Amino acid sequence: MSTEYVTTETLEITLEEVDKHYLRAALSVAFNGAYGEGTFHFVGRPSGTSPVVRGEPFAMMRSRADEDTGEPNDWGDALKSHLHDFDETLRHEGWTLAPTRGPHWWSLRYTKG
Repeated sequence: MSTEYVTTETLEITLEEVDKHYLRAALSVAFNGAYGEGTFHFVGRPSGTSPVVRGEPFAMMRSRADEDTGEPNDWGDALKSHLHDFDETLRHEGWTLAPTRGPHWWSLRYTKG
């Protein structure tokens, strides 16, 4: 008799600034200041052994990144499109959208396993 363990991983989407990882973007911050436009991407960090998933970079205002918990408005169409594309990537990799979400409108949660 063997015992089979089923583990379920969870993943929540976060929004991270990527300027520090890209020289061109870092130079832009140096010349344009830290409170202007930044380069961000959606990141999914799994709770288990699955690799971190990173979305394509996009530009948005830094002042909006941490404070916006509601649906986006003036900059929202492009951001929603990036989130939609990232959602498709996660689903293609076997993640299933969970019924709960984190503190921000983009903090979607997924399960796998």
